[in-house]
Amino acid sequence: MFLKVHGIVNNERIMLNVDDIEAIQELKEGSKFYETYGTAGAKTIIRINDRVLPVRETVIQIEHLMCKKMPILGGK
Repeated sequence: MFLKVHGIVNNERIMLNVDDIEAIQELKEGSKFYETYGTAGAKTIIRINDRVLPVRETVIQIEHLMCKKMPILGGK
């Protein structure tokens, strides 16, 4: 299954295979990546294959995208 998210550089659309996602972390002021990515417009960091992908969506928005695509998690 793939999710479409928006990167912070030029607001490009990125299709992610959910099987490749290792972790999703919300950016908070003072967190490790906030100075680098949060000030550039990222709200969430997605880890894929030990790399960091900053995206504009919040953790809640990503959760809703996943629930829509996966009925087992509560989507329709």
